[in-house]
Amino acid sequence: MFKKLSRIAALAGITLGAAALLAGCGSNNAGAEEIGGASTDPIRLVFYPNESGAELSPFREDMEDLIYQATGRQVQTVLTTDANIAIEAVASGQGELAFMGPDGYIQAHDRNPSINAVFVPSGPSGTLEDALYFSFIAVREEDADEWQNANGEFSLDNLANIDVMSWVSTGSTSGFNVPSEAIIAHFDGVTRDDLAMPGAFFSQVLFGESHPGSAFNLLSGQAQVASFLNLDEHFEPANDIINEAGMVFQVRETAAAPLDTFAGERVVIVHSVPVLNGPFVVNSDLLTAEEIEAIVAIMTSDEVANNTNFFSQPGQETTAFQRGGNNERFVRTNDEWYNPLRNR
Repeated sequence: MFKKLSRIAALAGITLGAAALLAGCGSNNAGAEEIGGASTDPIRLVFYPNESGAELSPFREDMEDLIYQATGRQVQTVLTTDANIAIEAVASGQGELAFMGPDGYIQAHDRNPSINAVFVPSGPSGTLEDALYFSFIAVREEDADEWQNANGEFSLDNLANIDVMSWVSTGSTSGFNVPSEAIIAHFDGVTRDDLAMPGAFFSQVLFGESHPGSAFNLLSGQAQVASFLNLDEHFEPANDIINEAGMVFQVRETAAAPLDTFAGERVVIVHSVPVLNGPFVVNSDLLTAEEIEAIVAIMTSDEVANNTNFFSQPGQETTAFQRGGNNERFVRTNDEWYNPLRNR
């Protein structure tokens, strides 16, 4: 194992002041000793809550080792409890490298143009062509009939009758921004603020702070409907419909916390929207061009593509960063690739 620094957990609420906490955890590149233009300070690697769980520790440790191998710089992993904390940290220069949701990346880049997407998980083809995932609005299986119209098609009409909605966080692409756009398009006069505020469109609004957390709110009965992405490590398909309204998901026997107590229980997808995969991003003010190229080169290598802590294989019991089994790998990307999201 390569030498690295201890992991750091940033435990804070959804406040802009959380960036100060992250700043205290990381080191300050300003005034750092430099050799050949490269800082000797640790590289801070920032993760959203969904990638901050204990089950992904092997993936994070392998990534730390690879970054050390590529740059010779030690690595501090910054774990966050809300996507907004990660976005604020990246945008304010408190991280050299981060994995982000696509909307969060766009927000960070708009605030700080030095933040740029450099590589992204591919689709099954091993290319950018199908590098996407899905944003779901889901209900418990026993409630699914209420979400079908007279033609048997799933509809968002029943949202008008719902008291409690669970989102991931207001900074989540697939756990809030994308599904909220679908609801706004379906109901005249509804705003994004309405959907996030209790007592506006919904009587009560919950935030799971991670995608499994939002699914937990649904399965535990705390929420009547929830939004989250396709959690392949927690759910398995239970019918022939894939990634579309009407798909039935069953909690895997191997599901990790917080869904481990719901093995065998089912949810039904009532709305599905494809979303471009989230990128790994760098801050070009804090990393040299040589360091960035070295990181991208090693992360897009066959070594990483074949590492089962990064991309799982069929029958694998341990949790990987991404579901694999085809030609999945990291591929190069850039800021321009996300323009379709900016223009939607």
